[in-house]
Amino acid sequence: MLSLNPNFHAKLRMIGRLHTLLKGHVVDVHHILGLPSLKGWGYVLRKIQLWEKRVKFYNMLKNFYKAKYSDYVPTGTMIRLFKVKEKQKEEAGNANGRGPLKKQSAGELRLHKDISELNLPKSCTISFPNGKDDLMSFEVSIKPDEGYYMGGKFLFTFNVSTIYPHEAPKVKCKTKVYHPNIDLEGNICLNILREDWKPVLNINTIVYGLYHLLTEPNHDDPLNQEAAAVLRDNPKAYSSNVRTAMAGGRVGDTYFARCI
Repeated sequence: MLSLNPNFHAKLRMIGRLHTLLKGHVVDVHHILGLPSLKGWGYVLRKIQLWEKRVKFYNMLKNFYKAKYSDYVPTGTMIRLFKVKEKQKEEAGNANGRGPLKKQSAGELRLHKDISELNLPKSCTISFPNGKDDLMSFEVSIKPDEGYYMGGKFLFTFNVSTIYPHEAPKVKCKTKVYHPNIDLEGNICLNILREDWKPVLNINTIVYGLYHLLTEPNHDDPLNQEAAAVLRDNPKAYSSNVRTAMAGGRVGDTYFARCI
């Protein structure tokens, strides 16, 4: 970590990192020109680290967009095709006197593939409380190792439909958490679970997205308006509220169970 008064060579290194971000259109030159004089070089370094972390995350997401979306049949058409094929298989089984055939759906096959290819951070673990016969419902535990929620343990449930990946999994946070993008009922505001979902995305992408929410909460797109306002206006008070909630205390009128 650089000191608040870095030497000439340290400043040059920071300028080089900023230049890389500028070339990638990550930051606007007009936004950074006045930062050293207004905020100091220590502030500039923290902003560089934040921007670089965001670039790393969004580059990871872009890797899942390699396929052209035009190659995919629209979701509604795919659902109808799946139903027709399942009915044909059932009729074929009845015609042979063997009864309906128990066959995995396309969604189950895709999910098996996704799970076999999981590459999660050490802070994330997956479990199947219903056993190996029900892989369509599972849990993911995340223990952030940085940010406001460092040291906490947060449990998320996943319910995957048989038409996955043409429909995003239903994800809920089972741990009550003080967070601008997760409400007290466990609903989650994450764009890749809503309008930005594409069939080329997978379980790995979602877990990384959840991890990103916990390490970098966003006050611009809130479900918990009160938490978002505190994060925006008083980050120090927000940090205190998060620690109180994770330790098993009250924030305002709301009690949070201990999750540390």
